[in-house]
Amino acid sequence: MATPPYTPAHLVNSEKPVTERWYIVFWVWDALKQKKVRKRCYKVNLKKTKMERLAYAKTRIAGINKLLAEGYHSNPKLLREKKAALYADRTKDYSIYDAFKYILPVVKNSKRPATFNSYNSCTNLFLEFCELAGWTGWKLRTLEKVDIISFLDYVQAPKEGKAGVSNASRNKYLSYLAAMFTMLQERGALDKNVCHGIKFLKEETGGNIAYTPEQIEVLKAAINEQNPRLWLFVSFMLYGFIRPAEIGRLQVRMINLKTKEIKLPGTITKNGKPRTVTISPHFAEYISSMSLELYRPDHYVFGINLVTGAIPIQKNYANLSHSKIARKLGFGKEYTLYSWKHTGVVLHYKAGIDIKTLQKQIGHQSLHETDIYLKSLDLYENSEIIDKSPAI
Repeated sequence: MATPPYTPAHLVNSEKPVTERWYIVFWVWDALKQKKVRKRCYKVNLKKTKMERLAYAKTRIAGINKLLAEGYHSNPKLLREKKAALYADRTKDYSIYDAFKYILPVVKNSKRPATFNSYNSCTNLFLEFCELAGWTGWKLRTLEKVDIISFLDYVQAPKEGKAGVSNASRNKYLSYLAAMFTMLQERGALDKNVCHGIKFLKEETGGNIAYTPEQIEVLKAAINEQNPRLWLFVSFMLYGFIRPAEIGRLQVRMINLKTKEIKLPGTITKNGKPRTVTISPHFAEYISSMSLELYRPDHYVFGINLVTGAIPIQKNYANLSHSKIARKLGFGKEYTLYSWKHTGVVLHYKAGIDIKTLQKQIGHQSLHETDIYLKSLDLYENSEIIDKSPAI
């Protein structure tokens, strides 16, 4: 078969500084339109220096051109057929293996990449267990609650001198399986969810570390000196209790200083539910200093290198930047960027903010969830009883 027409990939704007947007462009054959169509790749902008961008572009261009030379082309019809395959065949009695092969793309389309990776890891572990047990050929509908419990026992059992997973990890696996079985049930591939009714095990509290006032002072000075934008990033955790991943997806249009609110859509929150964060006066000072009114509504508050712009921040950039500063100051690995969220909660709790207000700002769905979180931070000494107990 002859190679479809194409135009090789090449780098555009490489003569410009890294503050400008570079991209790789190429023309690939579209089998449906029967003509070449232009494609662009902007991932080169995730690299910080010119040398890194050129090195990335060289490798990426070589890979694209190799695919084009081998006959790679765009086929929307085939793509539509693959998407159509996502619809369940209600007449089919799925095997365990086929059921997970079917449902994983559905999970991928509805979850963020990091979340999907967790579901995928759980699936691989469950199929590994099924293979050891000789169940891979079993029909999905034959699974019982006791089979899921056997899998959960398996992941917690020691193997080759290594300890099994914790109660927390075991509970997460149960949640992932329950969610996927619900998806299969909704699509007619399963009659009942066999995970329902299996109890979650008690999880140990503790382990969340907050910075002390002395540590805050040292770190704040160092961060402001070496990377002021990083301290602005931290302020969203201290005052808004917003998670780093959520801050990385935060856009200018979501912040309203007039109403003193940040509207986080469910597409960027951890639990997939929209959340409103209240902007306090001190928080407003930090936000005002960023002059966000000068940027487009769809720009990311913290884009490439933490600077407001059209391209989202590089993965783990804030974490690595913070870790570099903290390690130089002698902080151990247990002190992370995420510790600032814990620190903010501790400071607001000790300032007298009630638990219901904290729950709303944190984004927890229940007071019980907030209660567990506060206990993990060694709060809750029940000072109300100590301070206000009457003489009898």
